[in-house]
Amino acid sequence: TNSAAAPTRPQSGSASLLSARNATLESSHVHVLTMERPLGHYERYSLSRTLVGMPPALAFVATLPTAPQRSDVVQAIAVLLRRYPLLSCVVTDTRTTSPKFVAREFSAEEVVKVDATRGDGGGTTEEALLAGLGEAKRIDVEEGPLWRVLYEPSSESARIVLAANHTVSDGAGCKALLAELVLLIYHPEEIRIDTAGPTMALTMESSVDVRPPVLLLLREVFLELVAPRLPAFLQPTPSLPIYPSPALVTPHNQPTALRLAMFPSTIVAALKAAGAAHGVATIQPILHTCVIAALVTSSSALPGPHNFIIGTAISLRDPSLHPPATGNYVAALMTSTTSSPLSSDFWTLTRAYAKRLADPKERAWAKGTMGMLAYIPDGIEEGGTRWEAFLRKKMAAENPWMDSAGLSNLGAVRMPLDRVDVAWAQAAPAVGCFSLNVRKSPLYRVRVEER
Repeated sequence: TNSAAAPTRPQSGSASLLSARNATLESSHVHVLTMERPLGHYERYSLSRTLVGMPPALAFVATLPTAPQRSDVVQAIAVLLRRYPLLSCVVTDTRTTSPKFVAREFSAEEVVKVDATRGDGGGTTEEALLAGLGEAKRIDVEEGPLWRVLYEPSSESARIVLAANHTVSDGAGCKALLAELVLLIYHPEEIRIDTAGPTMALTMESSVDVRPPVLLLLREVFLELVAPRLPAFLQPTPSLPIYPSPALVTPHNQPTALRLAMFPSTIVAALKAAGAAHGVATIQPILHTCVIAALVTSSSALPGPHNFIIGTAISLRDPSLHPPATGNYVAALMTSTTSSPLSSDFWTLTRAYAKRLADPKERAWAKGTMGMLAYIPDGIEEGGTRWEAFLRKKMAAENPWMDSAGLSNLGAVRMPLDRVDVAWAQAAPAVGCFSLNVRKSPLYRVRVEER
């Protein structure tokens, strides 16, 4: 239950706005919560990534047209802490088979950090994103809070950097959290009363059917448990490499870099028009085929063939079941393309991917892969659980790649005021090569994080 007093919706007029701000400030240091719940399987997977030294970090940067007062930022964070209980949680029993979220008393002051040295031209957007990723990676999930807000004011504008560990929210949830944060900073009159009181976001498996199809379950059991014990002549033929060359350094030991490609809205409109003329309704399939073309081109001089696997994140967040922010409701649709000479028809590949992306059976299969997390062998081992041992084995494998590239498209990021530029990035996984993180508003940006 939440014993902190909820702010009252203000009446019209400047006096009521001041009253709302004061009420929020007075309650911003009181977050007495007695809530807890077990981590869902994907949340536990994110925890295991953190425990093996590869925390799944998310960072969003919003460049604001004016510089709000620090107190405005603090008050907005205080509202979000009350609105979304997971934001006030830590993770306990981290090295057991039953980790759980437990609410703690966090003030907004413990979430926000101010850096006035970077605001006045003191860094690029890429540097701000890297700072956000670094902040997210340093989060101690046992101490909390599981998210941070870096505030970088300047004389004429400001940056807000939202950093989070993936255990507390997926990308779509963080996008919504950033939009609410900006809204509350500039429009405190939007503070609403939740008469029923806040509730913790549900786990994915308790609210989404992620049971794996029987065929998927049998295949994974065979590959992971049966095949390694078979005589060599009975073992399945090794799959084609999913990256053109072996890793000189394992992914988890490689440095992080960010690259930004920014496309004017005119080019995006032209791409959409070209797609529509070829039976493709959205830009996502076009980006997907561009990634394949880039991989094929870059590896054309290397011995082949190769099997390029692109993982596409799809959101499973349901407004009727899940809050706008916090919680993890995401799956990955994996698309496999065997390399061939650059004579393949671009639009044939693009239409095929678009069809797969919309196919209910394909999406059910993608959800089932998330359900497979429940079948990771569990138990206590020295230094943690068998989940961490499973990840360490994957990270150190001779062929550590899970996919050739990951493509996460959050679509339009709608802010509650004009002239807010938003960029985002996430830490590349320890078993992947590239993460391409896309957003639109008002420009289309593709971010590539290399491992």
